[in-house]
Amino acid sequence: MTPKNLVSFWDVLSAKDDHLHLNSDEYKNLIATLELEPKDTDSQDKKRQVIFSDSYRHVDIHELGNDRISEDFTPEQAQAIQYVYEQQNKGLSRCHYKEILEKVDTNAVRMQDLFKVTRNNKTGPHPLFGNLIKNDGKGNYWLDL
Repeated sequence: MTPKNLVSFWDVLSAKDDHLHLNSDEYKNLIATLELEPKDTDSQDKKRQVIFSDSYRHVDIHELGNDRISEDFTPEQAQAIQYVYEQQNKGLSRCHYKEILEKVDTNAVRMQDLFKVTRNNKTGPHPLFGNLIKNDGKGNYWLDL
């Protein structure tokens, strides 16, 4: 998928003291206004775009034909997401939950415990657990990018 309009990095970044800084409000506004169109070449191309913030604390998912999904993660959840993402970029298709939990600063012993959230006084799985964060039922996890 390709954005209909190209946007400069400088629309969401600023330089200060020899460092680049992400303007999170501008980033969220930019992501909210992106319109995606399918490539008409390869039918195997994903019709999904996943964009993480630099800290992995926020993700925007754009799927053709569906509303944009925008979710936040706790610092511990973000550590797990980042680890799995980096492993997939190294060519590993799946990570075992014990390996993931060892890399995260958490007391959770299961991934479903790590990815619990409380909303409206109800505790349950994170909305992206099972959507973005997939598993095979045998303890192996990956990101559905």
